[in-house]
Formats: sequence, structure tokens, C-alpha cells
Amino acid sequence: MQDIIQSLLFLSLCYWGFFRLFRFYSSKTILDFFPKAHTLESDPCFSVIIPARNEAKRLPILLKTLSQQTRPPLEIIVADDDSQDATVEIVRKWGCRVVHTNPKKWVGKSAACYQGAQTAKGDYLLFLDADVSLSSDALEYLSRFRHPEGVVSVQPYHRMERQYEQGSLYFNLVAFLGLDLGKRKNPFQCKQGFFGPCMMIARDLYFKTGGHTLARKSLIEDMTLGQALAKQGVPLFSIPHAKKICFRMYGEGFRSLWDGWTKNLSLGAQKSSVVSILIITGFIASSLGIPIRVYHTLASANYPEAIFYSLIYVQFAWILHQAGKKIGQFQWKTSLLFPYLCFFLCDCFSSFLYHENIPYPDSVAKSKGGDSMRALLFILANSLFWVAVHFLSGYIVHWIPEAFYTIKNPLFRSWFWENRGRLYRQLFRIHHWKDLLPEAGTLLNMHPFSKRNLASVNRPYIERFILETCRAELSHVLPFLFFPLCLLWNPWPANLIMFTYAVLANLPCILVQRYNRIRLVNILHHFET
Repeated sequence: MQDIIQSLLFLSLCYWGFFRLFRFYSSKTILDFFPKAHTLESDPCFSVIIPARNEAKRLPILLKTLSQQTRPPLEIIVADDDSQDATVEIVRKWGCRVVHTNPKKWVGKSAACYQGAQTAKGDYLLFLDADVSLSSDALEYLSRFRHPEGVVSVQPYHRMERQYEQGSLYFNLVAFLGLDLGKRKNPFQCKQGFFGPCMMIARDLYFKTGGHTLARKSLIEDMTLGQALAKQGVPLFSIPHAKKICFRMYGEGFRSLWDGWTKNLSLGAQKSSVVSILIITGFIASSLGIPIRVYHTLASANYPEAIFYSLIYVQFAWILHQAGKKIGQFQWKTSLLFPYLCFFLCDCFSSFLYHENIPYPDSVAKSKGGDSMRALLFILANSLFWVAVHFLSGYIVHWIPEAFYTIKNPLFRSWFWENRGRLYRQLFRIHHWKDLLPEAGTLLNMHPFSKRNLASVNRPYIERFILETCRAELSHVLPFLFFPLCLLWNPWPANLIMFTYAVLANLPCILVQRYNRIRLVNILHHFET
């Protein structure tokens, strides 16, 4: 009952986040939260500013969609940030203006954005990333939500072409939840930042507040700039994309997806409100906890609870799919595999903690507890990895048919160098400490079979005991096969710690299982003679 209550608590937090997302994308009163049309200038002029660095492949799509607008912009400015490809030539081919940046000590794309804004002449500045594409009425749609005293941003609809891009589902959800959108009083206002791919602000307000100079030292300029503007009393809004503003992120390959989301998570995680963190915690806990509960109840033959958790799994996947359709082109099979997506999210999140190329804000880097917090999060992320590995290993060894677990299998055969168990007794002194090890299967309620003492000396019991030693040995070998995944995000000192843990947590158990099996085979031979 305690497990059910705990699961329902985390699910409540998770569904709270889903409800916010659906309210944000489904609200029909969105215009009520923005200035009325008659109070605004009748025909505002837009200056589109596109920061670009080596965007020769992406820019033609955006520039083409901009040329097809029902409400054309006053000008299109591409701020070139020292591109080494054909970016400048392509921009000039489309007849757009090019400005070159001189970033000096600026970080990220803030210098390009500010340089482009300085040459703009429109009433409103519309900053677009190079990977964005627009429907023909996108600018007309955005103009309805212009705010002379606030910032309006859009998280574009996520288009995908390759399967690995489906891995972005959880990152998109966390990005939305982190901005605290979908609240009851005003679903479209946020205080923690805004979405960087599409941002609109009045030109006068931009220079009055300082614009991107407020984020010149930040790699994630949208979060830093948003918080700086909020401190000056500037309201921040985000509106639904309505499938009129789209983008395709990280189309270059899986590595680009990994690096891009690692960068965004690294600072975004530090900016979220307490409520957002609670919702995200419930979201991750549910994503990892539900499949574990399903497996745990099935392994322990608790079928009523197994059915209960299986229904929750299906329901969670269905709601996740509905949310994914609001965000982008996410498939139903992606939602069904949500435990793996969450596992990928945790892996990516842990990789930033000691990543040398990701700068932290001075306030965090110089704070007294900054390093301690990073270390704590790093330990937590790696702990989640090993918990998942152990449960996955347990699932695999129970999924494999019992016919696999035989002493005729080369994996479980006794070898000459073991010297009929003398190696373990003389070198490892195994008989002195083997009974101190916990029975992991019993602790997790996976094995109804206890191997602590010989409960019987009959042949069927001994044969069953031998089978279980094979199963247990394999369950401790498999974590070594998962260890290389740690190399993706951990620095080498952490990898050394992770390998040491893998050895200390699994090698003694492997030795005990092989030692016990040799003894049991000898007893079995005694029955035969």
C-alpha cells in the first residue's frame, strides 16, 4: 500500500505538469492576456534578426519562408558570427542584409543578436534561430500578440526526419515545465526566462533595458536575459506555436542532439522555480518508477498490483503521446518507450555537471555551495544510472529461458584454473566472508528461492540451486557490459570511481556464485555415485 501511495503522489505531480501543458496549448482566451488591437499601432514594422554561424544548410529554408509571408517584414538582418562556410554568400543571394559581429568577451550568440539589433529600423525586433521555419501567415499571427512593454516568445513545433530525434521528447517537456507556463491565472506568463528560437520585443524597450548586453556572459542567453528583464519589471510571455513556427533541432546527428541538450540543461536546471522542480521531479520519478513497479510485481507474482501498474503504464504513455503531439512530431512508439527516454535525459543531465566546456554563471561558480551542489547532482545522476542498470540486469536474467542456465554452458562451466574451488578458498579466503553478502534477489523480492543455507539435500533442490547460481552470476556480469555508457558523460576520474564501484559491487558476488556452484556440482556427483 505504501508503494501505491508513493506512486500516486509522484503521478499527481506529473499530471499537474501535463494539465498545465494542455491548458497552455488549448486555451481559447489567449488574446485576453495581451493588449487589445485598438490600443496598438495599426501597422507595426518588423525587423527580423537572425544570428548565424556556419548555417549555410539551414538558412535557405528560413529565408524562403520569410519571403512568402502574407505580412512581409520591413527588413531581414543576418548577424554573421565569423562563419567559415557559405553563410554570407547565401544571405546575399537572398537579398538580405549582413552584419558582422565583433564579440570580444561575449559568450554565445548574444553579440550577434545585439549587433543585428543596432542596425534594425523596425518598431519590433523579431529574433529567429537559423533552424526555424515559418508558415506563410506566421508573422501575421505573431503581430496579434505584440506587447509594447513586454517580451513574447514561442517554442516552435518540433519537426523531425530521423529516428534519433525522437529522443528529444523529454527535453522538450522539461524545457516547457521549467518555464512555469500553464498557470491558472495567466497560462502564458513566465518569470524564469523565455524560449530563444523565436523572440519578439519592441525596439525601444530592447535598448531601454539593455537588450542582449544583459546576457553577454551567458551561454544560455534566453534564460539569463529573461531573468534580467523580469528583474526590471518587464513581463515575459510565451504563446503556442499553432504549428506556424517550426524548427528542426540537431539534424546533424545524435552527437549534436546530445551536446545541444546538455548545454541547455546545464543552466536551465539552475533557473527553474520550486514548483517547476517539484513537477519535473514527479515526472522523472514516475517515468522510472512505473516500469520498475510493473517488473517488481510481475517478478513477485503479485498479479493484482501488476495489472494495476500495467494500466498506469499504458495510461501514462497515452497522456505522454498526447502531450508529445502538442510539442512536435513525436510518434506513439516513442511514448511507449518512455523509461528509456527518461534514462537518456538523466544521462544527458549528468554529463554537464563536470563538463569542461560548459561555463557556469559567476554567481554559481563563486557561490559557497556551488561545487557541493554540482557534486551532489553528479552523484545523484550516476546513482540513478546504476539503479537502472541493476534493475535492467535483473529483468534480463529472468527473461532468459531457464534452459540457458546449465553447467554445460561455457559461461558457467568450471575451468581448470579454478582447481575445483581451491582457488577461491586459498587465494580469496571466500569461505570466511561469503555469508556476509546480501541476497539481492531476496531484498528486491525477485527470487523466492533463498540460497543462504542448504534447506534440503535432495537432487531437485540441488539442481535448482545450481540454476540460481548461474542466474545470479549473469546478473552481476551484465553491469560490466553497461559500464561503457558511463564514458559518454563522465570525466575520467569519475569513470575510475564508477569502474571501482562496478568491481566492488559485482565481482565478489560472481566469485561466490562460482564457488558455490563447484561445491553443488560435487554434491550432485555424490548423488549419482
